[in-house]
Amino acid sequence: MTKQGQLDRAKTLLKATFDLLEKQEDSVYVLNLLAEEIHYDNTLCDGCCLKSDIEYLLDEITSTWYSNILINLSNSLSIQ
Repeated sequence: MTKQGQLDRAKTLLKATFDLLEKQEDSVYVLNLLAEEIHYDNTLCDGCCLKSDIEYLLDEITSTWYSNILINLSNSLSIQ
């Protein structure tokens, strides 16, 4: 995924997380946020699905970051 794609995905997931937290704030009861349903990506998902999507994006961003470091290190070593 491109950087812009990652940024767009992060915005979508942050908005969904915000909506889920607002749902808790508006409730007089303590909600199980992993079981609560939230709408994003034109579908209805629960908090577990949202958590998995966030985890996947974080893994992708982290691996991209590490790849870029290795590429930059390799390029700098080959220049010398």
